[in-house]
Amino acid sequence: MKFINLLFIFILFTSSVFSQSFDEKAMITEVNTVRANPKLFKTYIEDYYNLNKILLKFNGMDIYISEILRILDTIKPMSILIFDTTLYTSLMDHKGIDTINGKVSHDKSIFYKIAKSSKFNSFGENIILASASNKEMSPMDCVIELLVDYGVNSRGHRKSILSSDFQYIAVRKVIVKGNVFYIQEFGGR
Repeated sequence: MKFINLLFIFILFTSSVFSQSFDEKAMITEVNTVRANPKLFKTYIEDYYNLNKILLKFNGMDIYISEILRILDTIKPMSILIFDTTLYTSLMDHKGIDTINGKVSHDKSIFYKIAKSSKFNSFGENIILASASNKEMSPMDCVIELLVDYGVNSRGHRKSILSSDFQYIAVRKVIVKGNVFYIQEFGGR
């Protein structure tokens, strides 16, 4: 009887550990939409910025938008990313979550943990603040912002989403001091 109780607790614990929220699943869906149908996602970006023209007033943002639109118009569809429990487990122990200051930053130790599993030989991480002025961005809005990568010279967020080096993904939604963040982990073999 004790064994059955322990087994039941183990099943409940592991199912909740790997149970993604609706928003986390939606984020993966949006990333996969970009990869599977870049031309369709290009229209989402155009619509997003037509509705939010105020954003275009930021210095130089139009260059970033034109750049991603050109890329999405020319790249071929890619394979979708598969949810991975190793990546998701690593997100549960993310060291970049600062509950005191309400921020999330990159966790360099996470790459060591993932590499140690010897399942992946390449990985990346994207983090986005999804709430501003008490309004939370949708997963699609977040993916659009990560692709535009305004103010990021390396275009690292965009590169992670569009990289053929990655085949796996996990996403965690974190709320810290009222701020909503999404952390995306990418892995490749």
